[in-house]
Amino acid sequence: MYKHEYAFQVKWADTDAAAIVYSPNFYKWMDQATAELFHALGFPLSKLFEENYGIPLVESRCEFKTPAAFEDRLRIETGIVKFGDKSMRLEHEIFRQDELLAKGYEVRVWVTIDRGKIKATSIPEKVREAIITYFGGND
Repeated sequence: MYKHEYAFQVKWADTDAAAIVYSPNFYKWMDQATAELFHALGFPLSKLFEENYGIPLVESRCEFKTPAAFEDRLRIETGIVKFGDKSMRLEHEIFRQDELLAKGYEVRVWVTIDRGKIKATSIPEKVREAIITYFGGND
C-alpha cells in the first residue's frame, strides 16, 4: 500500500527539560499527518469545514519504540487502511531516517455540522473516490 509522507523537524517546544520529545506530541503529529494527507487528497480540512463536514477523532493509540529529541528530522508515513460508510482507520509510522520511533493509529468518523449539531454521515463519494485513487492502485 502507498503511504503519504509528512516530514518535519522537532522543535524545542516539543521537548522536555532533557530535550526529549514529550510523548503527547506524537499524537499531535499524527493529527497533523492526517491533515496533510487530506490536503494531498485535494480536501484540506478548511475546505471540509466550509462544506460543514468534520472528521473527529474517536479512537487513537501510539506505541513508542525509542525517543525522539530536539532538532531530529522526522517522517510520518500515513495510510488509510480501512474505511467503511462513515468511518476510517489511519495508521501512522514515525521514523528518524530509517529507524521506527513510534507507530499508531487513529479512527475518525465523518460528520456534518449544522448550527452546532454534529451528526454522523457517509463519507462523501468524491472523498471516497480520491482515497481509492490515491491508495488503491499502489498495493
